[in-house]
Amino acid sequence: MKIETTPREDHQVKLVVHIEADQYQKSMHRAARKIANRVKIPGFRPGKAPYDMILRSVGEDNLKSEAIELIIDDVYPKALKESNLTPGAMGRIENISEEIPPVIEFLVPLAPEVKLGDYHSIRKEYQKPTVEKKEVDEFVDRIRTNYATSEPVERAATRGDIVYLSLSGSLTNPAEGENPQILKHGSYPVLIPEKENSEKDWPFPGFGENLIGKNEGIEGTASYTYPEEEGSDDLRGKTVEFQYKVESVKKLVLPVLDDAFIKMVGEDKSVEEFLKSIEEQLKLRKTTEYDRDFANDMVEDIRKQATIKYPPQMLEDEIGEMLKSLEHDLEQQKMDLVTYLKTRNMEKDIFVEQEVKPAAINRLERSLVMDEFTHREEIKLDMTKWDDAVNETARDLSYSSDINQLRKKMSRDQISQAVTYETANRLMNQQIFDRMKAIATGTYTPESKEAVDQTEGTDEVPKKKKPAPKTKSKLGEAEK
Repeated sequence: MKIETTPREDHQVKLVVHIEADQYQKSMHRAARKIANRVKIPGFRPGKAPYDMILRSVGEDNLKSEAIELIIDDVYPKALKESNLTPGAMGRIENISEEIPPVIEFLVPLAPEVKLGDYHSIRKEYQKPTVEKKEVDEFVDRIRTNYATSEPVERAATRGDIVYLSLSGSLTNPAEGENPQILKHGSYPVLIPEKENSEKDWPFPGFGENLIGKNEGIEGTASYTYPEEEGSDDLRGKTVEFQYKVESVKKLVLPVLDDAFIKMVGEDKSVEEFLKSIEEQLKLRKTTEYDRDFANDMVEDIRKQATIKYPPQMLEDEIGEMLKSLEHDLEQQKMDLVTYLKTRNMEKDIFVEQEVKPAAINRLERSLVMDEFTHREEIKLDMTKWDDAVNETARDLSYSSDINQLRKKMSRDQISQAVTYETANRLMNQQIFDRMKAIATGTYTPESKEAVDQTEGTDEVPKKKKPAPKTKSKLGEAEK
């Protein structure tokens, strides 16, 4: 068997296999026996007809087609091994010559290659977030607002008031077939934020400014163009006109922050303990967000200096997964992809090329970088922390609003598997983050520094111990 390999620029290899005459003849006879076992040959028991009789009965073309299938199953893995090729996806047949014996051409997508470069030289300052008293007070005020009572006032609306509106909203330029109504006409309470252009303002940032100074019975309109990069998908770039009429104005009366109020919100703590718990909660939230951004920035810095090669099939698969995920999300909104694209006034191929493909490239490359980073750093699950991590995952799951839905859809064993999988993800992600943070802040010295230094800037990949099983890392995954 003669083999020719031709590397391509798209990280694939053209593999040409010349089949030998005796191999072809043996495959023809194997094919004949296989056919004889499933096709009745008059005068012979299944599988007992001679080769010439089978050839006359089924025809040379059918026999040749069966033989080539057997040859392909046999020679493809052998050709990969002899050519020292590691496929990264399923190969495909490019051509089968008409000559006897045939020449078969395969296209082999190679396994991805990632060279991270000198990522140990990357430096990033890590500043653990702090929480100021003002932030605690604002958070507590939001809780108090949820329990506030309202009193009618005979004056114009001002900041902090609740204004009851007769309100509706419609698109100014709806696409063909698109429902222009965004907000069904009805009575809605709107809180005028204490701060100008608050993100909490509804139905859009800055809407409350239109209500300041308005008395009961006053009518008005307000228009807003939703940003292309923010908001729900069906409103991006769209302009909506809201029509309103003030029905009433009420002021909020916040409850006093005392032991009775704290018990009312379900906490058995003193005021001092309650404020301290709020501070710790805010600190944890800010630290989680900061660590996520720190990790994403670190992964991006590594990716920028990395050399990443992968076959087109991997990108196609990633695009397919992202489209499937989008279709699932749209289904939850009672919409399909065709309707969604109509609201965007965009053809599918343009949408895929301009929006899905760049996001798929980003996600795929970050994932490959994370896999290689984990492999190079030889990061494995620290089983000494497993029990605590399982308890934390189970506790978070029990607090989830979706737990009852999970119990309806999943068996006890499936929930247990989900907890195990999520625990492994959390633990691995934390270990990856800890290593990246140590590298970025210059506090980590690799145990095999010499081996790493010898391979940086070369095409050689150091031999490593078998890496830990892969888990779905969220650290390096771009936010959707």
